[in-house]
Amino acid sequence: KIRRTEALPDGAHGIVVGLDRGSVPMAEERPPEQAPATPRRTRTEPYARTPPPPFDVTWRMAPVATVTITDAHGEGVATRKYAATPTAGWEGILKRAMADVGAALHAQPDLAVGVVQDGAHELWNASRAALQTVPAVTSYLEAVDRFHLSERLGKVLRITEPDAAARTREYDRWQALLDTEATAIDTIETTVLRAHGRLGPQEQEDLAEHIVYIQNNKDRMRYADLHERGLPIGSGATERGCNTLLNLRVKRNAEHWSEEGLQGVLTLRAIHQSDRFDKFWKHLARAYQH
Repeated sequence: KIRRTEALPDGAHGIVVGLDRGSVPMAEERPPEQAPATPRRTRTEPYARTPPPPFDVTWRMAPVATVTITDAHGEGVATRKYAATPTAGWEGILKRAMADVGAALHAQPDLAVGVVQDGAHELWNASRAALQTVPAVTSYLEAVDRFHLSERLGKVLRITEPDAAARTREYDRWQALLDTEATAIDTIETTVLRAHGRLGPQEQEDLAEHIVYIQNNKDRMRYADLHERGLPIGSGATERGCNTLLNLRVKRNAEHWSEEGLQGVLTLRAIHQSDRFDKFWKHLARAYQH
C-alpha cells in the first residue's frame, strides 16, 4: 500500500540492488543435559524462581538487501532496506526488494538497472534469480564492489612489485584504467599473469588466489560501463544497510535474540531506515483503532 503511493525522487536516473549478510547473536535452546557450547561461570547461589531453559548464543548470518535510487552521477538519493533472520533467509526480503524495483520501473521505464555487491557466489545467484521475477527488467549491469577489487589489487602488487614507489605508480595507473576503459581488467589480468611467471614458487602460490578471483569476476569489473550509465561502482548503500540494520541495533553488549524477536526488530527498523515509518504506522494503527 505504501509503495503504490511513493513517487520517485527528482533526478532519478538508475536503480541499484545489493545483497549482503551480517552476523547476529541468536539464542538457541539446547538439551538440559548437554554442556554449554562455550564455558560459563558456574552458578553458586540457588535460583529464587524457575530457571530458564538452557541455551547457547550462536552467531548466525542474517541476509540484508537494499534497493537504491541513484541520480545521473551514481549518487544514492533514496534507499529501501530489508533484513531477515538467518532462518527466514532471502525469500521474503527479495520479494519486497523486487517489488520496489518493479514499482520504480513502472514509474520510469528508462531507469538504468544495476547490481553492485561483493563477489560471493551465493549473493550473485540470489540477485540474478530475483531479477528474473521482474518482467520490467530486460537488462542490467553487474559489478563487484570496487573497494573489494582495489583491496585485491593492492595485495597483488605487494607480491609482484618489491619497490614501493613503483607499486604506487602501477596501482594509480590501474585505477585510472578501470575508471575509463571497459577492458581495463583484461589488461590488468594480462600484466598479473606475466608477473606470475617471473615469481618464485611461494610468491606464485600467494598470487594464485588473486588471479582466480580476477578471472572468476572480471565480467563484473567493467566499471567504465557503469560510469557511462550513471550507476555507482561501490556497494556503500548495502554496507550501510548492514551497519544500520544489524551492527548498530542487534549486536549491542550482551544482546541475543529469539527468531521472533529478531524478525520483529529487523522489520520495524528496516521500515524506519527506509523513510516509510510514518506511512506504515498509519496503516498499522488503523487496524487497531476498531
